[in-house]
Amino acid sequence: MYPTYPTMEVRWFLRGAIPDSIREWFLRESIAPSDPESREDWYVALPNCADVGIKLRQGKIEIKKRMSHRGVQKLSKRSKGRVEKWVKWSFETNSKNQELPDILTPETAWIAVKKTRQQQVYEVATNGDVRAIESGTQVKQGCSLEIAELFIQDQDWFSLGFEAFGQDDTVEKSLERVTDRVLKRFDFFPLKARYSLSYPKWLKMILND
Repeated sequence: MYPTYPTMEVRWFLRGAIPDSIREWFLRESIAPSDPESREDWYVALPNCADVGIKLRQGKIEIKKRMSHRGVQKLSKRSKGRVEKWVKWSFETNSKNQELPDILTPETAWIAVKKTRQQQVYEVATNGDVRAIESGTQVKQGCSLEIAELFIQDQDWFSLGFEAFGQDDTVEKSLERVTDRVLKRFDFFPLKARYSLSYPKWLKMILND
């Protein structure tokens, strides 16, 4: 059996490039963000499913399944989002090929997403205290803030998201703590509920457009 990893997440997807105001805010908010990382991920095309995501990422297969959702929640004065609980599995593929491996055949069953992303990770202590930590530091319980530029089917998008990790009974509280702290300083740009989607929901929307 492969280990499972519970997460509690909220994300927003919008068309176009990341606004300068968001990028500047992210750098102000972050004490030691990760370096920008560019890569190409491949997702199984599931035009009729928004509860499961399957992707090939740097030689690993990652599977995510939505376990529950909390509906639309008001996260700050100008931010509303769909909060969802997911569980994920990850395992190595056997392919040594640096090109499209055999698992991507037929190619039409997969959809490519080019990404350039940065993250800031927050540790959430057992007493609820939140602190930003340096990139690469390992923590057992916390939440990541991510901004990403996305390119899919000749379209430019960007996303902003929070993903809490840790024990099953702590991820919801970790997400609440971190979004409450971070989004208090994000009142210059409205994050509306209609833009709040999971990755599988966003891909479904793209495929059915």
